[in-house]
Order: sequence, then structure tokens, then C-alpha cells
Amino acid sequence: DKYYPEHRYVAEQKIGRYLTKNEVVHHINGIKTDNRPENLVVIEIMSHNFLNVPVECPECHCRFNARNCKIYKEQ
Repeated sequence: DKYYPEHRYVAEQKIGRYLTKNEVVHHINGIKTDNRPENLVVIEIMSHNFLNVPVECPECHCRFNARNCKIYKEQ
């Protein structure tokens, strides 16, 4: 069995579809273990070329670098 991150699974259940490879899940409160649906927001990353550009969360307006996302590190 391959591990699938809980936050991605919860986010998929929240939005009713699978995430694309161009989407990351952001924890609004910054606590990576808080995978409650209301704490997760799906953010689209336009392409791998933009991984070094900070992305702004539409919910909490914090900025984070998508390169830190484990999913992108595995691709």
C-alpha cells in the first residue's frame, strides 16, 4: 500500500473530486496536523515553473512557497 496524505484525502472529500497535480492543499491555521475540512483550502499552482514564487491563500491571505509541498517533491 502506498501512503496517501490525510490532508489531501480530506480536501478531496470536501470539494467532491480528486486533486489535480497542479493543486496543493494549504492548512489555513498553519498547523499541518489539523486536517479538519474547515482548515483546508485547495490552491492551484499554474505550473512547476512557479514553484519558487510564493502563493497567496484565498482564505487566510498568508503566503507560502509551493516547493515545500511534499507532493511536488515526490514528482
